[in-house]
Amino acid sequence: MIRLVARRIGWSILVIWFAITVTFALTTAIPADPMKALLGPHATVETVARARAHYCLDDGVIVRYGCWVDRILHGDLGESYRTKRAVTAVLADRIWPTVQLALAAVLIALLLGVPLGILAAAGRITPRTP
Repeated sequence: MIRLVARRIGWSILVIWFAITVTFALTTAIPADPMKALLGPHATVETVARARAHYCLDDGVIVRYGCWVDRILHGDLGESYRTKRAVTAVLADRIWPTVQLALAAVLIALLLGVPLGILAAAGRITPRTP
């Protein structure tokens, strides 16, 4: 049992690492400057340079990846381009409705699935052997 749990935890860590790495690769592959998108077209050169230094965009790819992973591990998911709010705050606002929706789906599945499963099992006809 412990081996199964350890294997599941190991695979979960691997999947999370893969998602973080793919997201980093995709954001790095975009040819646009993310700081100009974040700060807007009227940002000064000094402001863009300061933001690039803050987000480790002036360093090499390996250092940027390390900075990216470090920020994620510390819970800093960045800032929303659209609302200019912290992504963690946006997620926190939406976690309770998501939990409610998930619980409602599980409840409906149980209320419909269990009786239908019982009906299917009760109505099953076993073949006769000659």
